[in-house]
Amino acid sequence: MEDILRHAILVVLYNPGSTLLDLHLVLSSQVYRLKMLENVKDPIITQYWDKIFPKNYKDAQEWLASSFNKIGRFLANPLIRNIVGQPKSSFNIKDIMNQGKILLVNLAKGKIGEDNSSLLGSVLVGKILIAALSRAEIEQENRKQFHLIVDEYHSFATESFPTLQSEARKFAIDTLVAHQYRDQLDFLNRGSTLNVGNFIFFRITGKDSLELAVQFDNTPPVPELEPQPMLYPTSQDGVYRAGERREFVMAKGKSRQYSDVAQEMANRLSNLPNYECWCKLVKDGSLVEHHISTEPIKKPKNPEIAKEIIKLSRKLARSREEVEKDIKEKMNNAEIFTMPKAWEKIKKF
Repeated sequence: MEDILRHAILVVLYNPGSTLLDLHLVLSSQVYRLKMLENVKDPIITQYWDKIFPKNYKDAQEWLASSFNKIGRFLANPLIRNIVGQPKSSFNIKDIMNQGKILLVNLAKGKIGEDNSSLLGSVLVGKILIAALSRAEIEQENRKQFHLIVDEYHSFATESFPTLQSEARKFAIDTLVAHQYRDQLDFLNRGSTLNVGNFIFFRITGKDSLELAVQFDNTPPVPELEPQPMLYPTSQDGVYRAGERREFVMAKGKSRQYSDVAQEMANRLSNLPNYECWCKLVKDGSLVEHHISTEPIKKPKNPEIAKEIIKLSRKLARSREEVEKDIKEKMNNAEIFTMPKAWEKIKKF
């Protein structure tokens, strides 16, 4: 139940230095929960756990099942657990944003799993949104431009992302997202991806090409002048005929329909060669359209530079052994009562 999870999170927030592991312990251990509640000053929160939450073990377990399921998605994976189980983050999104730093996050599904990749990416997007909104405290001219680039965007397209995209410009943040086809997104995110200034379309097919072709200027061209015969009506025996073709004049040809031009644009998008794209860009307040080709990266990669970057980045983090040791000690020292007999030992709750 969302109500339980919300009140458990509020308990954790009243205890500085807490992590998702503490949230897990608050839900699983009455002893630990009572210890954490000692620091809670909000009477509504304490009343919830004292009066509303069931005191019967079986009922409480039924209430907690869905909350455990949500938290377990994070904590079951050792890699994710080592990240969210630390009381202090290795980096500060707000500092990265305001000081022009670079943060590279590898959320490859093959390494951490699809669910964990999506969950961790969604958390990062939420933290970036909070950091972006905090820029309201900074004068507009002092806001350093921040670039957010998200590949496989559909994996992290939560409700926070449309908000981030709509608010980004005023906080000097631009977002660049990439994905394969529009059906990967829900209705809200499909709309937000069109509420942007610049579009870059590589080869797209199917209904996507028809939907996105309308983003371009498909105004039918002015019909060209074509030679057309002039016919002079003649009368013979009282019957009027169309006449004979005696000369030609230049006149406008047949007008084309908007849908025909849009269909042509859709065909262009569907038949783009590799490494070519159509762009719709904002330049000096006006919209311009270009067909461009990208150049292959000819410069060879230097693996030594990559190793040096990774080596330097590790100075900002703790070792895995150290983190896992702290987590193990925390879990071993916590009095986790999960059996009904232990549950009954606690008189006050």
